[in-house]
Amino acid sequence: MIRSASATRHIGMLSTAFGPVVEGYLADPAVIEIMLNPDGTLRIDRLGGGRENTGHRIAPEQAANIIKLVAAHRNDIADMSNPEVACELPGSGARFQGWLPPVVTQPTFVIRKQAVAIFALDDYVEKKIMTAHHAEILREAVRARRNVIIAGGTSSGKTTLVNALLREIRETADRVFVLEDLPELQVDVDDLVTLRTSGTVSMRQLVRGCLRMRPDRIIIGEVRDGA
Repeated sequence: MIRSASATRHIGMLSTAFGPVVEGYLADPAVIEIMLNPDGTLRIDRLGGGRENTGHRIAPEQAANIIKLVAAHRNDIADMSNPEVACELPGSGARFQGWLPPVVTQPTFVIRKQAVAIFALDDYVEKKIMTAHHAEILREAVRARRNVIIAGGTSSGKTTLVNALLREIRETADRVFVLEDLPELQVDVDDLVTLRTSGTVSMRQLVRGCLRMRPDRIIIGEVRDGA
């Protein structure tokens, strides 16, 4: 992907704002989530290791600058009147969710990195997370185009399982629509249309609109409203 000079400059400014500690965690493939609490403590979530307090702290001024720079990349303004920033992190594709006061006492954010590897259903069987019988039931549900809802708590592996199921449609000729707030799902098909929500377009609108565009399959990343 070719970036403009201004985009490259902006990513450089954001990298400087993050500082070497956060940048190091962003570059570490074992770290899947970076969490800054309002009290300034920086926590991470490692693959197979769970959450841990890094012992590092980030000052409120630095955290606010990070959130505002991320918003600026989207040509948005983050301030007291617009305290939420939810978007794709420029340069890495990671999911960024940040808040400014007065919603929180001090700036806070979470960065959720994209998966570096995609599990297949066979991997779940090999690791004894599910049986071969259960994997075959899921494969048959995908082949039959059944409605499948995957639900669970935060960081319970919902997206990982969805991506495993999406691997099962790679060889089809289906026209696939992927609807997301932020890019997390990985679909490898020829006939693919990806739609994302925005400040003015809700998931419900995307669902209604894509029904008029001849979909064979509709994949919804997250359902949080009437969608």
